[in-house]
Amino acid sequence: AIYYRLFIPELFPQYSKVLYLDADIVILDDISKLYEEDVDNYCLGVVRDDVISLCDEFKDYTIKALGVANEKYFNSGILVMNLDKMREHHILNKFLYMIPNFQFVVAPDQDFLNILCKDKVKYLNTNWNFAPLNNAQFNDDVKLIHFKLTAKPWHYDNIQGGDKFWLYANKTDFKYYLQN
Repeated sequence: AIYYRLFIPELFPQYSKVLYLDADIVILDDISKLYEEDVDNYCLGVVRDDVISLCDEFKDYTIKALGVANEKYFNSGILVMNLDKMREHHILNKFLYMIPNFQFVVAPDQDFLNILCKDKVKYLNTNWNFAPLNNAQFNDDVKLIHFKLTAKPWHYDNIQGGDKFWLYANKTDFKYYLQN
């Protein structure tokens, strides 16, 4: 299922642009602002991955295993996808060729996208993909909270932005499943 996003350009040929969002997020601003980002000359609009900077092993991994500089490695949970450009660059065909020959263990879908779209991405403001990890500081400019890795307020207390998650979760029928 993690690879589904790679099939979006071919599954929806009638669309030229889509917004892909992971399920473990809370949106704090008008999401149309993210969708309206100009990605005409790029395959993807992305936010740099902040986890890479947390340890040297991740930095080495992006360079040695993927051939992507760690400061260019992006998170694949929030994507503004230019489907026309992805089709033009045959991203799905390249992925289908690569998948039987390469295995990535850190974040396979993200790693493939970083390789396949290398130098074909527009980096967006980090406020569109805030992750409440380690020393990250939540502020009023945050537009989207991404509860990635272990930063899940439905599993742990005292997660930054967890109050925002529960504000919306408590308005759904799923709140009982999340609280147990």
